[in-house]
Amino acid sequence: MGKGGPSMGNMMKLLGASICIILIVMIISGCGRGNMINGSIGKDDLENYVNKLHKLEDVFKGHRVKFQSSHSNEREGFLEIRRIGEHSKPLSDEEIASLKRSIYEAVGGVFPLNITVYTIEEQPGISGKITAIDKDGRFLVVSSDKFLDKEEKMPDAAWYAMSDDAEIEFEGKPVNAEDVKIGSSVKVWSEGRTIELDGEKHRLLPIAKVWLNGQASDASDIAVGDAVKIWFAGYEIGPEKMVTQVVIER
Repeated sequence: MGKGGPSMGNMMKLLGASICIILIVMIISGCGRGNMINGSIGKDDLENYVNKLHKLEDVFKGHRVKFQSSHSNEREGFLEIRRIGEHSKPLSDEEIASLKRSIYEAVGGVFPLNITVYTIEEQPGISGKITAIDKDGRFLVVSSDKFLDKEEKMPDAAWYAMSDDAEIEFEGKPVNAEDVKIGSSVKVWSEGRTIELDGEKHRLLPIAKVWLNGQASDASDIAVGDAVKIWFAGYEIGPEKMVTQVVIER
């Protein structure tokens, strides 16, 4: 399970709807070295290096990638990134090796680092209809094929916010954000979600584990009003804390 302890001892209510960061919308209609011990780095040094990764914005921009998440275990650090503007394209071995060299130079040490590249899948995260757009340009999509109950009377829904490199297409051609209207049928691919607890928003990392009544589950199962426990990664990006694990009990 996730690194660190839960955010609170008692179960808390999920107050806000999930907000996803959009990557693609398809409108259907309308060099130093660390303290190496016996060939491996010390745990404290490893954690210190990994905790610096989310701050390397200039390094990531230089390699045309965006930080997604990071964590560590006893032996190595893990970094998840995605390409900027090329959401389905992985990085080559040469590109990953070049990125590692830049990271080591920036943090001032070498450490075991496992880099994975987040790419969007062929299937969208949600298909449905836009039913609301707020003052910040976020829109609420109500699913046409995913439901929160067995009777399929309560459709899944989520708020979506545009990333700065989001792509919007209609009939295979790029369009502007203003073309996304209430009533439009859309397919949406996203890079992750935020959840709101007691008025505070937290980012759900792509690597986050979700458990429902003791069983492995999916982020799409998190619903407004759920009682949850959450675990944090130990760092923040802006005002948001990074969530590595969510336990839901219904």
